Amino acid sequence: MDSDTEKRRLSPVAIMSNSGYIDLINGPQDQSICNGYSCRKRISTFMVIVQSGQTYQIFLSSTPPRHTRFRLLNADSTIKCVLALHYDSLQQIDIYANTMYMPPTNRDLRAPGLMLLDQPNNVTLLSPSGSNYFDRTSQMAYIAIDGSTMIDIKVSPLLILSFGFPPMDPESFYSSNLVANLAALLNISPDKIRRVNIVSASNQTRIRRQASSVLLPIQLQIELRDEPRTSSIASTGIRAEILSNIASTIINRYQVGELQVAWRNLNVTNGSFPSVLSAQEPFDNSSVELSIINRLLLVSPPRDCRQQSPCTFQPVLVAYDVAGNVIQKLGSNERPWQVKATVVGRPNLILPGGIANYSDGQTQYILFSLPDIGTQQVQFTLIQPDGVNSSFLATTNLSVQAASVSVTQAVLAGEQVNNVYVANVNETFSIAVMPVDSVTRLRLGQIQWGSWRWSANVTLISLPKFNRHGSLVKNNSSRTNIDLVAGTVTITNLAINATGMYVLQIRLVASNNEHIIELPSNGILVKENNDNFITEIDAISSNFTFAGDFDALNASGELEIIRAMIYNYLINIGMPVISDIILVKGSVGAIVQIDSENTNIYTPVTSMLADPNAIPRLNLIMVNINGHSYSVSSSSSNDASSNDSASNTDNSNNNTLIIGLVVGLVGGLLLVIGVVWGYKARERILARHRLGVGETDEDRLTGIDENCVASPRLDALISVPNLQPVEFSRVATIPPAVNGMHSTQPSEQAELQSAACNLNLRDFNKAEQLLPSTAIELIAFD
Repeated sequence: MDSDTEKRRLSPVAIMSNSGYIDLINGPQDQSICNGYSCRKRISTFMVIVQSGQTYQIFLSSTPPRHTRFRLLNADSTIKCVLALHYDSLQQIDIYANTMYMPPTNRDLRAPGLMLLDQPNNVTLLSPSGSNYFDRTSQMAYIAIDGSTMIDIKVSPLLILSFGFPPMDPESFYSSNLVANLAALLNISPDKIRRVNIVSASNQTRIRRQASSVLLPIQLQIELRDEPRTSSIASTGIRAEILSNIASTIINRYQVGELQVAWRNLNVTNGSFPSVLSAQEPFDNSSVELSIINRLLLVSPPRDCRQQSPCTFQPVLVAYDVAGNVIQKLGSNERPWQVKATVVGRPNLILPGGIANYSDGQTQYILFSLPDIGTQQVQFTLIQPDGVNSSFLATTNLSVQAASVSVTQAVLAGEQVNNVYVANVNETFSIAVMPVDSVTRLRLGQIQWGSWRWSANVTLISLPKFNRHGSLVKNNSSRTNIDLVAGTVTITNLAINATGMYVLQIRLVASNNEHIIELPSNGILVKENNDNFITEIDAISSNFTFAGDFDALNASGELEIIRAMIYNYLINIGMPVISDIILVKGSVGAIVQIDSENTNIYTPVTSMLADPNAIPRLNLIMVNINGHSYSVSSSSSNDASSNDSASNTDNSNNNTLIIGLVVGLVGGLLLVIGVVWGYKARERILARHRLGVGETDEDRLTGIDENCVASPRLDALISVPNLQPVEFSRVATIPPAVNGMHSTQPSEQAELQSAACNLNLRDFNKAEQLLPSTAIELIAFD
């Protein structure tokens, strides 16, 4: 399947049968705990019930995968269907039945390679399993499938070129050597050209070969592809990069004007040459009209630049055609055109981030920076595209010189790049930091320049509350390593000698004291070696919700300190934590796994509810442990500033919480007593109007034995049309033996077994006149 099979959302999937019914199938829900929709994962497997002998059209909610598999489960070869999968655009679809390639039903058997004829779809239920046809009009891939065949559908690389010509005689295209001439023009093998079509530019209808005095605007459509693999598991066959390289060369030659000149010189179409080229590259869903470059302009020069740091305002260059229109795309998807920046007078100096791709109507500079302080002249030049003769670039001025660029001293910060989240007691680990620009937070061109060098030091941060008793251990092998290629400074062989969560203070100092970087590490959870910790985030099922400003804590760099305090607080109050802790936005949510086998949950939960302001800058709102939720009373929750108040305030909060709980329990008890008394009173009233007949022991409807089993007994001639449904607290099972409701003798087999003695009978006072037994109907409830 596709590499993004767990990330791409294909559902809901619409399955429509030829009988007119449609079914919408949704995929498995995301089971992970994730801060945001984009990081969720789902397997793209969909189950649907189908009927043999039907044709089913299948529509996906997003781009169809390049590899799709179908199979009929628990079926044999007698069970057969026809499937039709919809694609968003014209594609080359290869079908494999039990891993073997199955050619389309409209394949030209006279051609040595895969050539398709313009024939109608003839895939039916009588066709062999694996028979297939791609309808170019509806863009549906039809496949016959049975219970013994596994069908794989693969989208193969296909390049579609559409050359637009001014009004001309269509007869110019109908020559015996058209394919050979096109192959020579495009510098490709003739066997890669699988389809040539001549259509009207106005209505896309095919133009037949006939003499005509009417000149029409014409499109010449060419499809290029390789032979399909003979097996879905074969390692040889189609290579997508080969066709991508062909597409890149053709597009590049057209956009500099070289292809048009070659077309005229080869006289492919009697002196005419194309004025427009649209290309649908391999695996694209649409074609793009290409433009010919005329000039390249610098519309926004680099500004606010610091030494070795990405300029705050990156340079922007835009390409225009001869009509002054912005060119959105230069080059192919895989190989876009590139622009290179150099310092005037220093052509051999390689500038950090000095090369950028051109896409979406401009250059995409991100990390452009200059190495030296001062004022410098920068020149931007288009790099020669693949397959293009340099003489064609020389005729167009595609070099741009910028105005003077001022560079000031660098102001640096740091980013941790190898977060260590969990370690055992005395287990060694390393901390790596990347020096970055403090303004853009982007990496530097070089992390050291001149003669100075970095030195590093690491210490433990003292938390505002709930510090653990461990210390940082540095052994004799601890070193500071500088990686100039990766741009990192790494401190090796560190350890912490006690359990808890700790935050490290990292300090980098330049040897010339011009640059000092200080930053806290992420929180490091230290556990005993034999602790059974859960590492899969999908398995975490407990969380705590705090009132607090997540964004403010994150912006100030305090989020990891808050995370460490929460974890250490849980450990201090005896909460059986068996996982790392994760903070998410939504006020401030703390996600953690609590040991479900530990029965000592009451004490730590009580401690948390009694002191909701224990964590500085946070107020506890909700506790959810393994499916059980506990809310904090609003009267017991204060602002974060109350964390430092006197102990008598905390005692007042605790007393208020206790009083609230007592009042709630007493009120609930009174409510239950009132409901029971009302029910008894209603039952006494109903007893005076029971069924309109004399009341006897045989007529009583609610007999409860010592085993708390309800035994309904009615005379065979009694019917109660207005009897309301009987409600049970759990699902009841009725033995399939004698029907006691219509038996003249009580029977133990007719007793209605229930898991709980909770039987409610209602509205007996509305009973009408009794009916004869022949009018009684049995009603079955599913």
